[in-house]
Amino acid sequence: MKNIIILGTLLILVSCTNKKGYWYKKDSSQDEYAKINYLCLQESQQHSSRSSLSYNYQESKAEMVTNNALFNACMNAKGFYWKELTN
Repeated sequence: MKNIIILGTLLILVSCTNKKGYWYKKDSSQDEYAKINYLCLQESQQHSSRSSLSYNYQESKAEMVTNNALFNACMNAKGFYWKELTN
C-alpha cells in the first residue's frame, strides 16, 4: 500500500514533465522521497533575469527557475532513479 501511495504522489509531481515516469528508490518511504525531493529542488534553484528595451518602454523580469540537470543529479546522488512509463 505504501508503494502505491508513493507511486501516485510521484506521478502527480512529474505530470508536467515531457517524459512520463516517476522517481524510484528501492525500499524508500513517501516521507523520505518528500524530504529528498524538497532538498534537491532547493539545491537546484537558480536566478534568471531578462530585460527588454524599446522606445519609451523598459521591462525587467527576475525569477527563480529549476535547473533540471542539477535536480536530476541531486536525486541520483540520493539514490533515486527516473523510471519512464511505457505505453
